[in-house]
Amino acid sequence: MAEAKEALEKETTNITPEPEKKPSALKRFGHWYVHRKRYSLPLTVLLLAVIVLAIPASRYAVAGGLWRQAVVVTVTDSQTGNPVSQAAVTVADKQATTDKNGQATVGDVPAGVHSVAITKPHYKDSQLEVEAPFFRGSTELAAKLEATGRVVELTVHDRIAKKPLANALVDAGGGVQAKTSEDGTASLVIAPNATDTEVVVTLDGYNQAKTTVQTSGENATQLTPRGQVYFLSKRSGTIDVVRTNLDGTSRKVVVAGTGNEDDRRTSLLASRDWKYLALYAKRGDESALYLIDTATGKLETMDEGKELQFTLVGWSGHRFLYEVEREKPGYEAGVEVLKSYYAPGRQLDVIDSNAAGKKDSYDGAYDATSQNLHSFYILKNNQIVYVKSWNGEESRLGNHQTEITSISASGDNQRTLKAYSAKKISNIEAKLYTPQEIHFRVWDNNYKRLENVMTVNGAIVPVPPAQQKFDQDYPTFLISPNGKRAFWSEPRDGKNVLFVGDDNATAGTKEQLTNLAAHAAYGWVTDDYVLLQKDGSELYITTLDQLKNNKDSQSAVKISDYHKAATNFAGYGYGYGGL
Repeated sequence: MAEAKEALEKETTNITPEPEKKPSALKRFGHWYVHRKRYSLPLTVLLLAVIVLAIPASRYAVAGGLWRQAVVVTVTDSQTGNPVSQAAVTVADKQATTDKNGQATVGDVPAGVHSVAITKPHYKDSQLEVEAPFFRGSTELAAKLEATGRVVELTVHDRIAKKPLANALVDAGGGVQAKTSEDGTASLVIAPNATDTEVVVTLDGYNQAKTTVQTSGENATQLTPRGQVYFLSKRSGTIDVVRTNLDGTSRKVVVAGTGNEDDRRTSLLASRDWKYLALYAKRGDESALYLIDTATGKLETMDEGKELQFTLVGWSGHRFLYEVEREKPGYEAGVEVLKSYYAPGRQLDVIDSNAAGKKDSYDGAYDATSQNLHSFYILKNNQIVYVKSWNGEESRLGNHQTEITSISASGDNQRTLKAYSAKKISNIEAKLYTPQEIHFRVWDNNYKRLENVMTVNGAIVPVPPAQQKFDQDYPTFLISPNGKRAFWSEPRDGKNVLFVGDDNATAGTKEQLTNLAAHAAYGWVTDDYVLLQKDGSELYITTLDQLKNNKDSQSAVKISDYHKAATNFAGYGYGYGGL
């Protein structure tokens, strides 16, 4: 018995226990997933997102509304390869129109697969498909349209600059439109049986034009830049103020003459930006100075009075400068008054006047001493330079000083640039040599030249007599609206040579535009176009490039004939008119 028990125990001891079974990977993952929710839940979300994004249908359905982009479609003619402008492109219920390059950008398109519809009159409709994927700013697509009508071309140029005009809209009506490309050409598809078709051409900054395009031959038209010029005309028999477009069209009398005007007392001067005109005229019993606001065409009185004599100085910005001389004894103060009229505010200011002198103590028939203002010139920065002279017998002039004076157009910052004892000089002459330099010739009481001086940057500096050719004529330098360039002409052999330079016509910037030309400088219209005059009665417009490239003025466009009054404003360049 004992032996049997011992054998059983020995047998039991020698039996190897079966290994414990490990849980499966799935069970382990399940255990981890249940007990590690901190990690398992984000992983689940990520997994679901991957599954959704992997399937196009669900990908765009879920996230298409969140991610949007632009679809850029370029449309060309299937036969000519030319861009097709003004075609309607529709993507995802959003529409755009092709530009002059045949390109349309449809923005805010949800990511996804979309149908693209392209339509235009006299072309077959086109239907394409485009996929707008995620993480892209835009998707590009090229399309070709097949024309069902007749293709005609129209070339559009600037009438004055002679250059091709891009992006001009050519409209034949009924939705038939095209835009010009960089070379100024538009391809217009019209009805198959059309022959001559009337079109309207428009472009920002230009006057609208109508023309007829033909199915055979070349078609071309010109656009005139938007803008207007004003001048005097005696076509009606009276001296009128007239306005036209830059090519002379749409002529209109702005201010009709009364019949009282005469050449000696009629002048029209325009500000450099053409917003305001100063009209000096005898419209009634007395001469008066008027303002014309070109925005309204309304005539308003600047200044008037009985027995007043006006001397026009000109425009400095939007301030008009002039001198008024009253019918009073010369020794009295305020006989000569320098005035400034601020056009936008309709404000009239006295900025200087003569001082009182002394009455002749013998018989009162003559003034013993008197002061007068003369030789007015406008320089840049609204600066006016002029001379204040004392006249009379040397023994009665006392300590009076004859001065070269500077003042701003508003009446501020008056300065004496140089003063001379009135006893020692008899006269000061002035002449504008360059746009910003006035030369003065000072004579002593023996009528000998005392000295020569000139203005430089608001100061007076001496000039050696050999450098001062006072007895020759100098050009009228016309300053551009932005104040950066001067335009002028010089007479040579009975013709004119045209020049452009900086605001002081500095030698290093002086550029000859023409050889001998029939036209002379007159003014500017914006900073792009210049005005010319011929024979003092014909007004023209062109560009500096046209003058420079052709070396003559023959390509200038005539605006109109005009009436030149007797008063000449040579040397005055800060406004236009009177040349």
